[in-house]
Amino acid sequence: MKILMISEKFPYPPTDGVRLKVYHMLKGLSKRHDIFLLSFVEPAEKIDYGNIKSFCKHIDLVPKNSRKLLALKVVLNLFERSPFSLKVYNSKKMKDKIKATLAGNKFDLVHLDMANTAQFIDVVGHMPTFMAPHDSVTFNLSTVVKREKNLLIKFYRYMQFRKWRQYEKTMYAKYSKCFVVSDIDKQVLLSLNPKIDITVAPNGVDVDFFKPLNLKKEYPSLVFSGSMESFQSYDAILYFYDEIYVRIKKRIPDIRLYIVGKKPPDSVRALSKDSSVTVTGFVEDVRPYIDKCTVYICPIRCGSGIKNRLLEAMAMKMPIVASRKSCEALKVKHMEHLLLADNPKEFINGISELLEKEELRQEIANNARKLVEKEYSWENTINIIENAYKEAINKKIKHRNIQK
Repeated sequence: MKILMISEKFPYPPTDGVRLKVYHMLKGLSKRHDIFLLSFVEPAEKIDYGNIKSFCKHIDLVPKNSRKLLALKVVLNLFERSPFSLKVYNSKKMKDKIKATLAGNKFDLVHLDMANTAQFIDVVGHMPTFMAPHDSVTFNLSTVVKREKNLLIKFYRYMQFRKWRQYEKTMYAKYSKCFVVSDIDKQVLLSLNPKIDITVAPNGVDVDFFKPLNLKKEYPSLVFSGSMESFQSYDAILYFYDEIYVRIKKRIPDIRLYIVGKKPPDSVRALSKDSSVTVTGFVEDVRPYIDKCTVYICPIRCGSGIKNRLLEAMAMKMPIVASRKSCEALKVKHMEHLLLADNPKEFINGISELLEKEELRQEIANNARKLVEKEYSWENTINIIENAYKEAINKKIKHRNIQK
């Protein structure tokens, strides 16, 4: 098939959840299909194409709209119906580029990645169209609003939640098919609009890349990884340090904590004032930091979708203590694939138990690796997406024949 892929972010380097999935979709789909990629980029972004060119027959890049007068635009958006982020992607250049690309080529389908691109349905709606928001923005914001402490920001996030709820309710049903990463996100969207045709295509993990490096373990040590610029990440690690880590240190004075990921806010960087805490910021390769530590932690308290950081840690055979919230989209079992903890006491007990019991660490780590190999390969996800493509295209052809 000939596929036009429209992406909210350029998928290289695959350093966050959005880029990671698009990267592996392009890599997997390009083995059997011809891919044309149209992608937004930051206005001044220097593009490293990596191996993306080898996946695509053609690539076009469109700068996002300017963020000038951002504060004013944020305020004005309070009086508008649409979510604020749509403005950044409501691009005439992208619309014109889509039209020109469709006019000059015969595509079998159009795949749009991330919710902000759903607004282009009027340009592509005459074709089989596929929207991949990954997870429900409505669900994500509903959990973030509950955790936000700043009342002004809380009010703003709540207003965005209401706008996204209406947007997801109306926009996704216009597409031939909608892809989300978990059954939870599917049920949330269906509760908004039962007419949305949804297929669950979970995130995967590259098990050949994320595997044990067999480095010398730094005992006792904890590690948390992922992009630190998101609310769910910095909320998680600040909560962990304030309510859990300081208490663990009283039990285990020589313990260390590694916080690994790009763009940590000042509140997270400040944790490194504690000599037992290392805040790395961006690293080229997260694997050595994960592999050398004794236990992986994931104390996330809000958000939605599948946490790629957990899949990576599981693939690397790391014993994990994680919140139920962070695991709700994964097929994991307590004491089999990881230890679940929802309050400081449970986290402290779980971490202590894993640090004390080497056999338990090994058993859980091995089970976790087996689970991701079975359930979370990118090949499996690509097969799900391809089957959904075929189903929706056949459905559209049948509909046209009936109309004739």
